[in-house]
Formats: sequence, C-alpha cells, structure tokens
Amino acid sequence: MEEERSERKIIEFLACNTSFDGRDDLQWELRREYWRAGTQSHGEAVEACIRLARSCGITDPIYKGPDDPNRPRIEYRRPAQGKNTR
Repeated sequence: MEEERSERKIIEFLACNTSFDGRDDLQWELRREYWRAGTQSHGEAVEACIRLARSCGITDPIYKGPDDPNRPRIEYRRPAQGKNTR
C-alpha cells in the first residue's frame, strides 16, 4: 500500500535535514516538488525531493524522515531529580 503525502510528512522531512536550514529558497522548491505530481506516494515524492536537493548542490546526507534508520539519534537525558546542579 502506498503511503499518502501530507503536510506533516513534508515538514518532518525538511526538519530532519539540517543541511536545508537557512536555505529558504531551497526549502520552498522542495515543498513545491513534493506536491507537484498528484499521483506520487509519499516515498516517491521524497525521492524526487532528494534528487532536486542533490541537483542544487546538497552533498550532506539526506534523511527521508524521522524514522530513517540512517538518521543519527540524539539522546536526551533528564537531570537527576533532587540534586542541585548549580
């Protein structure tokens, strides 16, 4: 079954890729590319975005979304309860 495209999914794709940060024109082009072909699944639309990003000179790794197994994970640790951290 093909995964449907959604605004949430394109936002997640853009947010997962820090190499797009500060490149508003590129982000706009990627969003447009994502929505351009009405018959594509989410995966196909992301692949089209990756091709576009590569053609625009992005050489950093590009992750397909938050669940991409190649995406580095940031571990968050809460401070210990009851201890003064000052």
